[in-house]
Amino acid sequence: PIFIAVVGLLAKYRYRRPLILDIRDLWPESLKGVGVFNYPVVISVFSRLEKILYVKADHIIVNSEGFIRFMTEKYAIPLNKIHFMPNAANRNEISIIESGSDVFKVMYAGNIGLAQDVTVLMDLAKELNEYNVELTVMGYGFKKKEFVRFAKEHKLTNVRFIKPTTRQECLHIISEHHIGIVTLNGKQVFETVLPGKIIDYMTCGIPIVASVSGYAKDVIVSHEAGIVSETNTADEMLRHILYLYQHPSKRGEMSRNSLNYVKKHFFWEKNIEVLIRLIENKSSEPLHVEQAESVDKVEVL
Repeated sequence: PIFIAVVGLLAKYRYRRPLILDIRDLWPESLKGVGVFNYPVVISVFSRLEKILYVKADHIIVNSEGFIRFMTEKYAIPLNKIHFMPNAANRNEISIIESGSDVFKVMYAGNIGLAQDVTVLMDLAKELNEYNVELTVMGYGFKKKEFVRFAKEHKLTNVRFIKPTTRQECLHIISEHHIGIVTLNGKQVFETVLPGKIIDYMTCGIPIVASVSGYAKDVIVSHEAGIVSETNTADEMLRHILYLYQHPSKRGEMSRNSLNYVKKHFFWEKNIEVLIRLIENKSSEPLHVEQAESVDKVEVL
């Protein structure tokens, strides 16, 4: 929330200390993206406040490279004060657990809100039921109750809702599935984000079927970690799921690609060095973690 950053800005001047601003969402752009808050005057005020925070921060950390262009182009923020530190996995979390189930199982984990296009998820759940494909929904959020009601009304016996639990248990549950699902609505602001569930699916070595665009799509497609729908419809996502169901060797290839990508770019023990170096003021250069094949090497670009 932007008000937490405002407190940080006040503290910067009160205590005369550097301000490191950690950006996990583009706010207030995401308000416009979900389509329920679009009061021009209020948005304008918050946009000016957003610019002040970016300008006054000594360093800005982002978890999506898609945010960098937004900041540099819209607000002319110097590139040398923006640092990329993505969501990541601990070394001991990266693994593949082969599902022992005879039933093909698909997973949706994470927020079920205004940004996730719950209509596509509900339509997909209904179509999966016709093919006896299980859908596990481990989620929370504004639209979860609507999804639960939909499943009950349509008697979708293939859908199982479970509550989020500890990270370790969540990753274990994800690993027991064959495919991970990701959806986002088509608003432009969401082209800059990389949902955390994508990294979690890749950490667990399960292929991804997604209805996304922009940066998230680039990560999935360029590293062959899954398949992205071009039409953003449940019908096309279903076709991709059935294709992977019928081609286990392709699933295995995508699983290996995912794990290799996580090992190369998303080790938390290495990525956290970006923040540590900033706190210890060891470098004034822009920091980006770029892992080599050996995870012991960190290159500062």
